[in-house]
Amino acid sequence: MADKEEKILDDADFLRLAEVIRKQVLANTKLAGASKRIALTVLDGVVKSVKVHGARQHGINKKMLATALQIFGKMSEDKRHNEDELMVLRALTVIIAESMHAK
Repeated sequence: MADKEEKILDDADFLRLAEVIRKQVLANTKLAGASKRIALTVLDGVVKSVKVHGARQHGINKKMLATALQIFGKMSEDKRHNEDELMVLRALTVIIAESMHAK
């Protein structure tokens, strides 16, 4: 367990991989129009927040976060993603879950 070194993504890596995930959401035929739009809106909000180091994004409500959490949660369970994409997807699920419980 201690043999494996933890990899830490910097902002540039996160933003690059978020763009990859954005393209995967756009290409996903299983998502309906509203779900796809909500997932992309939340992803864009997280990306903007990362770019400015943690600013709150207005206009994203808890219902949107719940929808995005389901989508990114399912994507993070998919083993077809590479290790870095899975790290970003898991980070998105944590960020979204924490945002749902914020004041």
